[in-house]
Amino acid sequence: MFSRVRKVFIGTNINRLGSLTTINSATVVPQVGEILILDSNRNIMTAGETFSDTQSIYVAQGLSDTFSVTNANTGTALTGVRHFFISNAIDGRYVMKYFGQPYVGKNEQITTIPYATGVTIGTEYVLRFVFKDLKEHPGQFVLTYHTIATSTNSDTLYTAWINAINADPNARVSAVLVGGGSGTGSLVLTGLPIPQCTTGLNDIDEYHQVFFQVFPQYVSTTDYITLYAVSTNAAISTVNAFTGYGIWELVRDDEKFQFSTRGITNRIWFPVIMPSFSTVVGTNYNSITIDSDNTVKTPDNNYLKTDRQSAVIYLPVGAGQTQNILAVLNPWMASLPVAQNNIQLI
Repeated sequence: MFSRVRKVFIGTNINRLGSLTTINSATVVPQVGEILILDSNRNIMTAGETFSDTQSIYVAQGLSDTFSVTNANTGTALTGVRHFFISNAIDGRYVMKYFGQPYVGKNEQITTIPYATGVTIGTEYVLRFVFKDLKEHPGQFVLTYHTIATSTNSDTLYTAWINAINADPNARVSAVLVGGGSGTGSLVLTGLPIPQCTTGLNDIDEYHQVFFQVFPQYVSTTDYITLYAVSTNAAISTVNAFTGYGIWELVRDDEKFQFSTRGITNRIWFPVIMPSFSTVVGTNYNSITIDSDNTVKTPDNNYLKTDRQSAVIYLPVGAGQTQNILAVLNPWMASLPVAQNNIQLI
């Protein structure tokens, strides 16, 4: 059975040590979160090396723990040698794609309801939300907010809804009146972050956002069953939610999912035993992705087949080591049999 292997490497906001020459050093020790590119012999590559210098490369991430070892030939003991998480071999002949993704911030859904016309005092008005992001709920999940109009001014109506929404501990949106004061204010509704997936590294749920439809309605004085749409000065407009790229929640999820390639398949039965996260809450990341094929011998031992693998490097925006990494990767990728374009990240 063949399956795609995806390994995630998360760097820290550090500068490269100029005197660093080997990963197995106890004198000049690579830093925690340092990302190094190694040649086929697992030596640290230098800027400008090409495919003719090494046919395959490895990506390595410095971990927080160290170890001690004794040279069996000389008896020399080394202490404080950094542990590394290392990728599968990336064979330059089989690199399919090499690309960078700069950080792009997320935004929540924003829906704007223009001012209402024909508001009638004493009429019951209902603001009805239909949420479409709750996969666990059987069908549509609905929240409604009711108020009785005390003025023909829609600002007053919207303010009553706003007070009800913002006072609700179970609300999934926030509400504000924009441009109010003369009865022409707009009701602006913004999806709230979901605590179950935006709180910390150990959130069980994967990152997702609130998606909703909203219906301003009223109850007719002659028909107490049917809800009628409130007339507004213009059409209701919506800016859809966008997850962004490189936000810490997505990086955390990517890191969590790749734990399975390291034998960590339990994430819900406690106690959950897994490596420490390298993702830092609140940090924004650029990313570098290398997709390649890996040769695998078939079970019958007759021939080799190829299996797709990915190595994804996340680096904090502005990290000093980013340029060191690209100075090694860009020339090597450009020299491959199928040349890859250079990446520019900050």
